[in-house]
Amino acid sequence: MVETRLQERSLTEQVDEIRSLHELLAAEFKSRADSLDSRFDRLEALMFNTSSQHQAPGKAPMDPSPSNPPTPQTDHQTHQI
Repeated sequence: MVETRLQERSLTEQVDEIRSLHELLAAEFKSRADSLDSRFDRLEALMFNTSSQHQAPGKAPMDPSPSNPPTPQTDHQTHQI
């Protein structure tokens, strides 16, 4: 009977230790996941900002602003006689 109680206590202590370690690992995992999310967000913003600064030659911006209006197209052949 005494041995069974000792085994039960030992199992209870092991379960408590496993739960404690699980909580620590879960917190560490969440911290690392949050860090990766933050890094990805910064990388995504950097890529978007860089790609929007570089445009293909001859292409007008998708959203022309007053400082960068689209170039008017003229047909030189209609003006020739």
